[in-house]
Amino acid sequence: MSSEKLKVFLATFVLTAAVGTTSVAQAEPLEISDAPLFVVTAVDPNIMMLLDDSGSMRFGFMPGELDRYFDSNGNASVDFYCPDEWWKGSWYEACDTEDDGMAFLTSSHLNNIYFDPSKEYEPPLKPDGTRYADMPFNNAKLDGYTDEECGDVWCVDLRSEFIAQMDDYYYGNEYNEGFAVSPDSDEGPAFYYQHKG
Repeated sequence: MSSEKLKVFLATFVLTAAVGTTSVAQAEPLEISDAPLFVVTAVDPNIMMLLDDSGSMRFGFMPGELDRYFDSNGNASVDFYCPDEWWKGSWYEACDTEDDGMAFLTSSHLNNIYFDPSKEYEPPLKPDGTRYADMPFNNAKLDGYTDEECGDVWCVDLRSEFIAQMDDYYYGNEYNEGFAVSPDSDEGPAFYYQHKG
């Protein structure tokens, strides 16, 4: 190897060593994030919470298309007249489940929020995460979200005083009374219909 090549090799070696040592000496400690980098960057929220407080939220049936405009055969029946009944502090148009073609409203097969005998129901949750107390069958509160005692709130004996309240302020009748259904258009034992397919 010629002396000229040796000088170039040594100069390159010394320069590389000097630069490498300098950059290592000046390096900051390596910090690795605990979160993925795409999560660390701020992202504008894209979640919206909506609370529906429209009149249909008062209905005792769902979907809303199960309203009084359809009889049990699915035929349009724009007007019907059911006897007025005073029940637990309010007037209701109390329709007969069979004579007025309203049995479908009291079957969980079509009405998704009506009692379903195949399900086990628990009392609703309070804001603190605990549950409200179980209600006795003979003294059930109409409002399941209260700690008040019967006497201060409306209660019903499900053995003899039940009527299926479909709306407590129904838009479809002349006086905006409630709308309810039951056998014989009167209070009686709690009931439900099962669909026979």
